[in-house]
Amino acid sequence: KVIHSHLAGDPKLQRMFVDEARLASRVDHPNVVRTDEFGEENGRYYLVLEYVPGCDLWRLGRFLTREGKVLSTDLSLFVATEMLAGLEAIHEATDEEGRPLGIVHLDVSPSNVLLSVHGDVKVSDFGIARARRRTTTSSSLTGRAKGKIGYLAPELVVGRNADRRADVFSAAVITAELLIGR
Repeated sequence: KVIHSHLAGDPKLQRMFVDEARLASRVDHPNVVRTDEFGEENGRYYLVLEYVPGCDLWRLGRFLTREGKVLSTDLSLFVATEMLAGLEAIHEATDEEGRPLGIVHLDVSPSNVLLSVHGDVKVSDFGIARARRRTTTSSSLTGRAKGKIGYLAPELVVGRNADRRADVFSAAVITAELLIGR
């Protein structure tokens, strides 16, 4: 993963990219896409992430809708449980001294839940994630709503403080969609 070349010179995007790498690298769990490497070459930062062969939940949902099918209740609950296990690992991540980072993913949506051909469910993309204890810069968990609006918790939509409950809200919306089949 790299910043698009036409945006690579933007210091704000560079800081966000560095923060994404540092936050993601603090989470080691089977239900979270692993960060294998982070670096900079010729002035461009890069992230090497675990390859997950398969598709994301958004693509699966579109396929199922096109085919007039839905996931079984058991399979829907399996995906939801695995997704929640990944979110718990994200929320419980600590720094090098064991202090909680207070990471909030902020973009829990079907396109960021990966399904592998081996049956793994993995939460991905820390691009807009925030932490109370930043690894590089201090930042608030408030401000303009980012992420996919249909999955955002109400407090994020109106620009208020967010904590792990915002991610759980988003996961609940995904779970409801899985169970309802729409």
